[in-house]
Amino acid sequence: MILVDSNIFMYAAGSYHPNKEPSVAFLKNVAGGRIKVCVSVEILQEILHRYRSINRRKDGKLEGIYSFDEDFESIEGLQRFTPDR
Repeated sequence: MILVDSNIFMYAAGSYHPNKEPSVAFLKNVAGGRIKVCVSVEILQEILHRYRSINRRKDGKLEGIYSFDEDFESIEGLQRFTPDR
């Protein structure tokens, strides 16, 4: 399993950058089930913080989500991972 860094999401969603295409390709492989990944709450918080700080919540499609503890289930595709299970 691969821990996905916030930069992958930011490059994929952002404007042109040399890392945009590889990031999009990686996430397509994840979406297609070819690569197993996990994302920590801290990484998701970093992404949310960045979109909030530049007032682009709508671009991140995460508008209204401020607490992962309360709103975790409302983010499509996220699954809880407990290491001891």
